[in-house]
Amino acid sequence: MANTEPTPSLERPTNPSNPEISIQENRNHGPAHPFMAYRSFWPQKEAVAQFAGIGIDTICIYPSNTLNSLGVQYSQHPPNWTHFGVYKWENLDCQFDEILEANPKARFICMVDLNTPNWLTRYSRYDDSFYNLGKVVSDARWRKETAEYMNVFLEHCETHYGDHIDSYILCAGATCEWQDSSNGQESPSRIEAWRNWCHEHDIDESSDLPSRNQRGSAAHGLLRDPKIDKLGRLYWDFNRNQIADTILHFARKAQSILRHRAKLGVFYGYLLEHGKGRLVSYGHLGYDKVFSSPDIDFFVSPGTYFDREMGGASGFMSLIDSMKLHGKYYIRELDHFTHTANGNPLLPWGIPWGESWNHRWPDELSSIAGLQREFSIALTAGVSLWWFDMWNHWYEATEVIDALNRMKEIWMEQAQDSLPPSAKEIAVIVDAESCLHLNENHEDITKVLRNIRKPLGRIGAPYSLYSFADIDRIDFSHYKLVIFPNLFSCDNEKSERIRQYVAKNNRTILWIHRAGVISGESYNETNIKNLTGVSYEPGTIGEYQFDHWKSILHADLMPSYSFLREVAGDAGVHLYGDGGEPVYANSNLLATHTTTGGKRKFRLPYQCLTVRELFSNRIVANDCREFEDTLSSPGSALYSLEW
Repeated sequence: MANTEPTPSLERPTNPSNPEISIQENRNHGPAHPFMAYRSFWPQKEAVAQFAGIGIDTICIYPSNTLNSLGVQYSQHPPNWTHFGVYKWENLDCQFDEILEANPKARFICMVDLNTPNWLTRYSRYDDSFYNLGKVVSDARWRKETAEYMNVFLEHCETHYGDHIDSYILCAGATCEWQDSSNGQESPSRIEAWRNWCHEHDIDESSDLPSRNQRGSAAHGLLRDPKIDKLGRLYWDFNRNQIADTILHFARKAQSILRHRAKLGVFYGYLLEHGKGRLVSYGHLGYDKVFSSPDIDFFVSPGTYFDREMGGASGFMSLIDSMKLHGKYYIRELDHFTHTANGNPLLPWGIPWGESWNHRWPDELSSIAGLQREFSIALTAGVSLWWFDMWNHWYEATEVIDALNRMKEIWMEQAQDSLPPSAKEIAVIVDAESCLHLNENHEDITKVLRNIRKPLGRIGAPYSLYSFADIDRIDFSHYKLVIFPNLFSCDNEKSERIRQYVAKNNRTILWIHRAGVISGESYNETNIKNLTGVSYEPGTIGEYQFDHWKSILHADLMPSYSFLREVAGDAGVHLYGDGGEPVYANSNLLATHTTTGGKRKFRLPYQCLTVRELFSNRIVANDCREFEDTLSSPGSALYSLEW
């Protein structure tokens, strides 16, 4: 595997068949194009007016009734739901009115708080849905009372502010992101729901919930045995459906009010981010069902929290390319701490708070470089973003505002209704069902999905993120390397789908760890060879050349960026950079980020007339297939490729 720098083709591909070309594809409704927005827990008139001056009029607000994870109100305004049938709409209206006063052209994304207010938790003796979502979502009383509130909330908003509201976001669970942190614990409604689910699926297992030991049992360390640990796997399958079905229950009811006038979204699908104690139990593995719902229009998640430092590649928490296949759009939340950010969310209550948790960028140059990186990720991927001024002062420095203003200008020039042809030649395909076989408390759990983004982000080429459930929807014609990072469970039906759609056309398939070790009710390492053609040996890398495709098995969980780069190069993937630093690209844009700065060389897949660096608005090269540029330390660069 020596060729890591394939010779660029001389001709630019024209109009390839590609599901990423249009963000409108398969969509009956949605935004005209990716947009930029502003969000704050504590929106201030001055900040709203400042962003309006940049040209950002879309504002996200959260009229919350519940306490956050620090034990204080999310909002600086009092709750609007104070008891059964008692609504203080003046506490809601003022949140719209204050922003409209600062920016009469404001368009709203309105978050809807479905968590149990403190008074309801105490009065009805419910568990708190914030931390124990799975213990209450099957309770018919909770559903009824919460839906009644949601309905009157939406009716009020639509009647009084509908002309200003573009979309709503349904929120519940831990940090209001549909996260179930109850660790599968029992409640009367959950026991009844489990029994009903077993009956509906012809499962004769247990009338009570599996015990804590059964829920966490994994005979093979990181992986469950399909027979020995069957009850635990079934329970977490029930759990993911319990959360996903609850989202869809409220989405259907919300659409009975909205009738698709406004868009409806959720924070959901964080499988690339959830690690130890979360990946399986937090309820986000039901994403395939939610992606395909006609009642959900978009998804939101922050950028990853685990590669944000200067020089980091950052990354997505969710499978954004599968979302697009289902006609959904995506908002990337940028809550990264700038050097001026207020790091004490308890400040209004006079409570001191340490700052070790917030990963603050250290200075002005770092803040600008970091924001430019995150902006470039969203722009090249064709997704929306909002700047999250969490507890104020995030975007206070004049130079930072100037940088945001330039980014808005670039956005208006470059963000399009239809994305240009994709530059991605690597597809990463993640399997939700295989996650159910994982022991989320094992020390290696973060290596399965979360940590693979770090080396992938540094190989010098962009990549797509898909769900295995969508394998028959993906156009693989432009993908030269397909990676299955967690396909531990692969029965005959899955194997046939891989042969039909992926394993052909001289493509390379990279399998990570014990790919296919579980087939039906069998856990056997011979299953790995049956799938991959390679015998499994810990610590090894094996290859097998089939007639029309190459199979590579990386036996350990964490391939290095140098290995991934070598495999990509041998597969014919175009590598833009020399590796070690992130690259983001579509066919019209190329971006990079660095902490060390200095001269860098970039190679293009075909002849380019003009390369223009957009942040500085300078021409870097003409009539070239490769070019050099000197980057700041730290710095981010975004190049327009004019063909």
